[in-house]
Amino acid sequence: MDPDGRLRETLWRLTQTRRVIEDTGWVTATVGSGWSNVSGNGAAYRKIGSVVYVRGFVSATSATPSSVIFTLPPGWRPSKDIELPCTQTPTFQATGVFIDTSNGNVTVLNFTSAFPAASGVRMCFNYAIDNIQNTSRRNLAAEMEAAVLELHA
Repeated sequence: MDPDGRLRETLWRLTQTRRVIEDTGWVTATVGSGWSNVSGNGAAYRKIGSVVYVRGFVSATSATPSSVIFTLPPGWRPSKDIELPCTQTPTFQATGVFIDTSNGNVTVLNFTSAFPAASGVRMCFNYAIDNIQNTSRRNLAAEMEAAVLELHA
């Protein structure tokens, strides 16, 4: 049924492939002009597999509506522009951040005037990104399916 051993080899490779999930650990964000990281709880991000996690608290020192909180590096940006919820302090007013995929800039949504003194933004969100590991697994599954189809042809 498998004279050249292709099916057996493909099945063996599939069982030996372990999904390696990379965890970058937390990376402290370099905040933009007008913002400052709150000591011990500043903005940080990490990537585990194909999910990016963002957390932390940034204080508005002289932020304006166009001030970038921080910039995500390539490979950490979502595939589409997204808006994510967060909280404005000290009022605990609901607000959000916008992530621009073209440049990785993270900015505050609906920010129309200067933040009041001693206020800031508390972030805690995550989102999925495309990941080459997923593509590799799909390719291996496609190889296995092709070997099975060839066997039954």
